[in-house]
This record gives sequence, C-alpha cells and structure tokens, in this order.
Amino acid sequence: MQSFTPQDPNPLDTRPQARRRRSDRYAARGTSPEDGADGRLWQERPQPRMAPRVTRAPRVERHDPPEELPPEEAAPPRTRRQRTNEKKAQRALDPARVLTLVFLSVVCVLCAYRFALKSLQIAELKEQRLRAEQEYQAMVERHRPRYASFIETYAQKYAVNPAYIAAVIYRESHYDPRAESGAGARGLMQLMPDTGTWMAEKAGLEGYTTDSLYDPETNIRLGTRYLNYLSGLFDGDPILVACGYHAGANNVRSWLEKYSSDGVHLTLDEIPKDDSQTYARRVMESYAIYLQHYYPEDPSAADSARAGSPPGAV
Repeated sequence: MQSFTPQDPNPLDTRPQARRRRSDRYAARGTSPEDGADGRLWQERPQPRMAPRVTRAPRVERHDPPEELPPEEAAPPRTRRQRTNEKKAQRALDPARVLTLVFLSVVCVLCAYRFALKSLQIAELKEQRLRAEQEYQAMVERHRPRYASFIETYAQKYAVNPAYIAAVIYRESHYDPRAESGAGARGLMQLMPDTGTWMAEKAGLEGYTTDSLYDPETNIRLGTRYLNYLSGLFDGDPILVACGYHAGANNVRSWLEKYSSDGVHLTLDEIPKDDSQTYARRVMESYAIYLQHYYPEDPSAADSARAGSPPGAV
C-alpha cells in the first residue's frame, strides 16, 4: 500500500487548496485546530474564573397541587349549567343566607297574617254597620205614623208637637186601636176610663162612654188633651210629661223635690222608678225618630230628644 506524506498532496483530497494547506500545517506540527496557538490541548489550558452561580431555593406552593387521577378515573369536563347549579347549591347552603331567608319568610308570614286580620276586622265592622243601618231603617219603617190626619188636627188644636203624640201612641199601643192593658187602659193612647171621662169633660165632648176610647179619633183627641194638661204643669218638658203620663203628675212632683238637681227638670238617669225611666227613655227615642223622619220642623229638637234632654214644649 502506497503511503502519503503530508508534504505530498493527496490526490483524493477534494478540499479547497487553502483548507488543505492549513490542515497540512497542523499535521506537520502534530496539533489540531481544536488546540491553542501554543500547541497545548484545550483541556490543558487554564480556564477563566467565573462567578459562582447563585441558586434560589425552590418555591413553596401554598396549597398542595391536586392529586392527578389516573386517566381512566379522570372526571369529564363540567358544563356551564353544572357550574351554575353548583354555585347555586353553595349559596343555598350558606348559613347566613339561610338565616336571612328564614327571617324574611317569618316577616312575610306575620305581615300577611296582620293584613288578613285587619281585613277581617274591617269586613266585620262594615257588616256590623250595615246591620245596624238595616235595623235602624226597619225601626224607622215600624214608626211610620198612622191616623196622621187625626194626629195633626188635634196637635194643632191643643198645641202639642205631633211627633210627641205619635211617639206616645207608638210606645203605648203600636197603633192598635183595640189594645187594652191589664190595668184597664184602652185604645191607641191607653187612657184609663176615669182619665178619659175627665178629659172628655175638659174637651166638651158630648155622648162620651168608656167604649168611645176604642175609637181612634176620640182616643187621640182625649189623649192629646191630657198631654196638653201635663205640658202646662211641667213647662213643656217632654221627659216630665212622659213620666206624668205613665206614673201620674203627683209622683213627678215628688221626684222633682227629692231627686232633681235644680227642682225644675229631671234627667233620665234621675228618674227613681225603673219602669217609668224605661218608658220615658223609649218615648224620647221614638220622639227623636219622628222629629227626624216624619215631622222635621226643628232638626235641633231631634238631637236634643235623642240625647234625653228637653227639646222644648211638647
């Protein structure tokens, strides 16, 4: 085998001429391009000093990373609806939120109960008022006067208020001309036979008999004459006239001396006899109704009669 020397060109070397010359030069020196200019190997040459590298401590995570599940156990990705439902469930389980909802629910229930109670009370009051109005209207209708022509005629003749005459008739007989009491009082205004005879003499009525008290016109005429007599005794005080019509004039004079605060008038509460007090109170109630609805000549008289105070001459 033929050997080649470095000086001889290698006929098989196809490198450029300059590169072949530098390679031949290194071959003659017994060095390589990786060695230094002084012919020492790179590993034998002194290395430059470098600053020591500062290493930082590893960063500590605040929370341990979640354990990775094996691929076969990994949960599928959650949808947006599932995330929304989970957030709602978390908010629903919040104790403060639960307490707030409970408190608001209790307040709403109490408000609804109070509103329902008030509504029931208002409805009950309206029903009571409607019932009272209906009863009052029925009572007014029951007071509708009968024999109005006789009442008005003799009221004008004997100067007695027709409303007062109608009130006495309503309380005595409820407009029953055949009414008769256990004591013997007869007719519309329940006159006793002796009182009827006495008033017939004062009125100048001829042909009078006790059976004449069942006649409506005769009874109203004599009863109105008797009211005129009592009104003259007690200065037209309707309470005293009612007491005198029921219990007698002498008893009323005695009550004025014993129980009246001024010796002239008696209030309903000052009447000592219970049945006379009840009678006078009922007459005054009917008197107020007649003054207001059937003979409204003086509206203020109706208020006075309803209050139980004397409205003036009967």
